Amino acid sequence: MQVHAAVLANELRRRKVGARAVTSALATVDRSTWIMGELRDAPTSILVLAALSLTSGTGTPPLTSGTGTPPLTSGTGTPPLTADAGGRPAG
Repeated sequence: MQVHAAVLANELRRRKVGARAVTSALATVDRSTWIMGELRDAPTSILVLAALSLTSGTGTPPLTSGTGTPPLTSGTGTPPLTADAGGRPAG
């Protein structure tokens, strides 16, 4: 079934998923995605992945883990900069 970002955000809130940054970021997105089967039957992990895919590359602030670690990509699908063993940019 096709699910709009706002509907997905509501379902994640209903399930009390603690990823507030994800549901907040979905509020700024005017896109939809496909979920296999019915929304209420889909595993929460699939819904979170769908939410992350909807918010990637939209110009929203990058989502971080609970430790403040940035995501593995810049949000545009480009890989992160690499660093040498001393933490200096490689290349």
